[in-house]
Amino acid sequence: MCTNLALPHSAARSRIALQMLTLTRLLAGIVFLLSAAAAAVDALVFDVPSGTSKCLKEFLRGGVHSHMSYRVAEATSAAGSTVSVRVTGPGGEELHLTESVERGRFVFQAAGDGEYVACFWTPHYERGAIVSVHAQWAVGLRVHAEGPLAAVSTAKGSIDSMVGELKSLEDSVRFIHEEMIYLSER
Repeated sequence: MCTNLALPHSAARSRIALQMLTLTRLLAGIVFLLSAAAAAVDALVFDVPSGTSKCLKEFLRGGVHSHMSYRVAEATSAAGSTVSVRVTGPGGEELHLTESVERGRFVFQAAGDGEYVACFWTPHYERGAIVSVHAQWAVGLRVHAEGPLAAVSTAKGSIDSMVGELKSLEDSVRFIHEEMIYLSER
């Protein structure tokens, strides 16, 4: 009789252990989705001495959405308080060019895998002048659309669908938790 009583209790333990394993896998999946959804952002401040250029390189996969904002943080000369920026793709094609600005931004969708380069330089040479630039380059979701505006709207749609998926996963976690409480009370 003791053996018969232990069996249901053992079965309940097995079921709870299985649900805990499922819950753990579900939470791991949520963490993975959140880490995949988050954009990688590199922010830095660097000096561009007059007469030179500084370049930032980023390897991007095709279809990935990229955004950079930049501004002159500080300049040692009033005449040298602007920068020029050129962004090129893996094949050397120009994606963005801005000259003599205090701030700016660009958004694009990587056409293919490769190294994308953003180069900053001072448009006017002044001996000893240094311009400090604050740049923030965000690399985010892989999108499948045509053109930069479509990339932004598709990225938003992707985020909206992930939010729906996360809500569904949250409902599953609640159900499993309630089931575990019910079983432990039984």
